[in-house]
Amino acid sequence: MITDEQRFEKLIEHAPEAITLLGADGTLQYASRGAARMFGYGIDELVGVNPAMLTHPEDVERVIGLLQALVQEPGKVVTTEYRFRHKDGRWRWIESTISNLLAEPGINAILFNFHDITERVETEKMLRESEERFRIAFRTSPDAININRLADGMYVDVNDGFTQITGYAREDVVGRLSTDINI
Repeated sequence: MITDEQRFEKLIEHAPEAITLLGADGTLQYASRGAARMFGYGIDELVGVNPAMLTHPEDVERVIGLLQALVQEPGKVVTTEYRFRHKDGRWRWIESTISNLLAEPGINAILFNFHDITERVETEKMLRESEERFRIAFRTSPDAININRLADGMYVDVNDGFTQITGYAREDVVGRLSTDINI
């Protein structure tokens, strides 16, 4: 028969999210198999480590500041995103939900539940870059380009080529129908 404690351990070890416990001394007291798997380290390589040493230099000050504020409020929970170094040297974006359980008997630690969001962050970055390229191409094209709503033909946006060819200023066209301005 499995005990409740053994059952809990199995649940934690097979959870899709990674879990770590950060002690009051700033070192990891516990790392789940999911945490070790996510970053390529052995559990023994993570326990005892100060995670700030594996946090991206551009993120570490913000994360430490967040933790310093968190320890002042027992039971407080915050969520943040930052980069953490994989054993192979790559930086992985993670989203962490961090809970102050320092006052919780038997835990006495900061609980980190986190998952890898690298793919999402990279996709969002590519989307922003693509939107910026489109915006520049749209805005600077010498051809008259307008974007209209399908339902009623109202102008949503016009480019510089449109304003040069028609003589209308952007603000005089956007929000109006072509019949309103005789185009």
